[in-house]
Amino acid sequence: MLFRSKADRHPNFFTMTPGYRSLYGPYVLNSYHWMARTNLEAVVDLDYRERRGVAGGSRLNYDLGDLGKGRGGFYFLRDQAPELSSFNGPIDPDRYRYDLRHSVTNDSGFEFKGMLRGQSDPMVLRDYFEREFRTDPQPKTFVEFSQLNSNWSLDFLAHAQVNEFFRTVERLPDVRLRGLRQQIGVTPVYYESDSSLAYLRYRDALTGGTNYAAFRGDTYHQLVAPHTVGGWLNVSPRLGARATYYGDPEGLNTINSDRDRWVANTGVDVGFKASRVWPTYSSTVLDMNGARHIAEPQFSYVFVPEPNRTPTELPQFDRELITPKLLPIHFPDYTQIDSVDSQNTVRLGLRNKVQTKREEQVENVLNWSLLTDWRIQQRSDQTRFSDVYSEFDFKPRSWLTLTSETRFNTVTREYRESNHRATWSPTEWFDWSIGHRYLRDDWALYGAGNNLIFSRFHAKLNENWAFRGVHQFEARDGTLEDQQYQIYRDLRSWTVGLGVRLRDNRIGPQDFTVALTISLKAFPRFHLGDDRANPSMLLGM
Repeated sequence: MLFRSKADRHPNFFTMTPGYRSLYGPYVLNSYHWMARTNLEAVVDLDYRERRGVAGGSRLNYDLGDLGKGRGGFYFLRDQAPELSSFNGPIDPDRYRYDLRHSVTNDSGFEFKGMLRGQSDPMVLRDYFEREFRTDPQPKTFVEFSQLNSNWSLDFLAHAQVNEFFRTVERLPDVRLRGLRQQIGVTPVYYESDSSLAYLRYRDALTGGTNYAAFRGDTYHQLVAPHTVGGWLNVSPRLGARATYYGDPEGLNTINSDRDRWVANTGVDVGFKASRVWPTYSSTVLDMNGARHIAEPQFSYVFVPEPNRTPTELPQFDRELITPKLLPIHFPDYTQIDSVDSQNTVRLGLRNKVQTKREEQVENVLNWSLLTDWRIQQRSDQTRFSDVYSEFDFKPRSWLTLTSETRFNTVTREYRESNHRATWSPTEWFDWSIGHRYLRDDWALYGAGNNLIFSRFHAKLNENWAFRGVHQFEARDGTLEDQQYQIYRDLRSWTVGLGVRLRDNRIGPQDFTVALTISLKAFPRFHLGDDRANPSMLLGM
């Protein structure tokens, strides 16, 4: 949250963004700002969209110092054409959203976060608050606080389903006590624990969907004995046990009485770090002045015997989710409590770093990690070897970065997913990035994949002019899904920006937008370059 000082603000000011969008018709977005003091700002919004009608609301940003900071807002419109958004069923014309949040942190280790976010329908953010929709399409409502001490931490979480059209696991509440790793006396053994009590309710977003609830008590305890062998080999054996109780279950055909689950685990982590330095190495191509290579092989073994109850016999609240990375194999890093099952697995990993000095600072030229699992005894839902996960960062120059993240299926010998990006920033006046995202079809897990090529660039032509462009291309069917062009001009007392966007929504007609943004420098809505992180800023989104 940013508040302006008294020297660079006017107590009252007005901003306006006129434009045209095919889903709106001609529109004008108006905001009146009142800065009551340096830590308190109130905003009143009054917008008109020719096809959708009049809308308005208010916002409040505040900073109370030690008492915390936050914001709140409400927005409402009676939509004259809700059918333009009703791709998944009818939408009520009375559309709204509200957002209240507050946070507190202090030096004693206490942290509080509270958020209340509601909306009239699942499409209102996409239609009128696109920036929020891209970052958080299904906003959550929760209250959370934690207290961190040197040997333990206490966490409290309450999470309720406010928007019934979003699938939610309610926590009413979930209290967690963690015993941080600490030495047992003067022995080489360390103890850690993780225990929680929660009442959980799974709420489906579909009418007639599966809903269920249960009380869950879970406690996990582990002994770890890290030590070094021969002065270079790090070995950390571990032994743990977990007990979980499910009480008062409801809504599940598989459970009609209280259940308990017992499971043990053992394992060991083995690794070392090897390095070599070439102090005289020099390369003008790679901008290297000296070189250091660090290799870190890693070996982890975990054995979890079959628990007395398998996941199919238990309600699934904290279940395994789809992720590009390999899931943790050690407890308590593996947080999918209800999905705990037998395991007899070896994880093999290798991390390589190449470092050099640039401008008297140590900088990573190369950072490459590889991980894969060998399942000595695989379950029916597993293959002998897992996917190979690779994360690669290469910075041949300070102004050039190449990144890659891939997951390769060793059975089918195909990439399951990949994400590549190149970023070129030779000067503060110019930056350009191009990337590729690929996700193979997997109808059993997440459905259709994609094959996206995307690009964005920003050019500050001189002190007065700047330009940027954004493109997103789906290579599978040759569709240019999104293209944006923005140009803005510094007029001494004013800053003027013009933006154009054409988007193929695939569902419904193409979305075309053109907008003009004007702001006074005394209280600017944006400066040259401010839209680097928000390409749609000049469109009023």
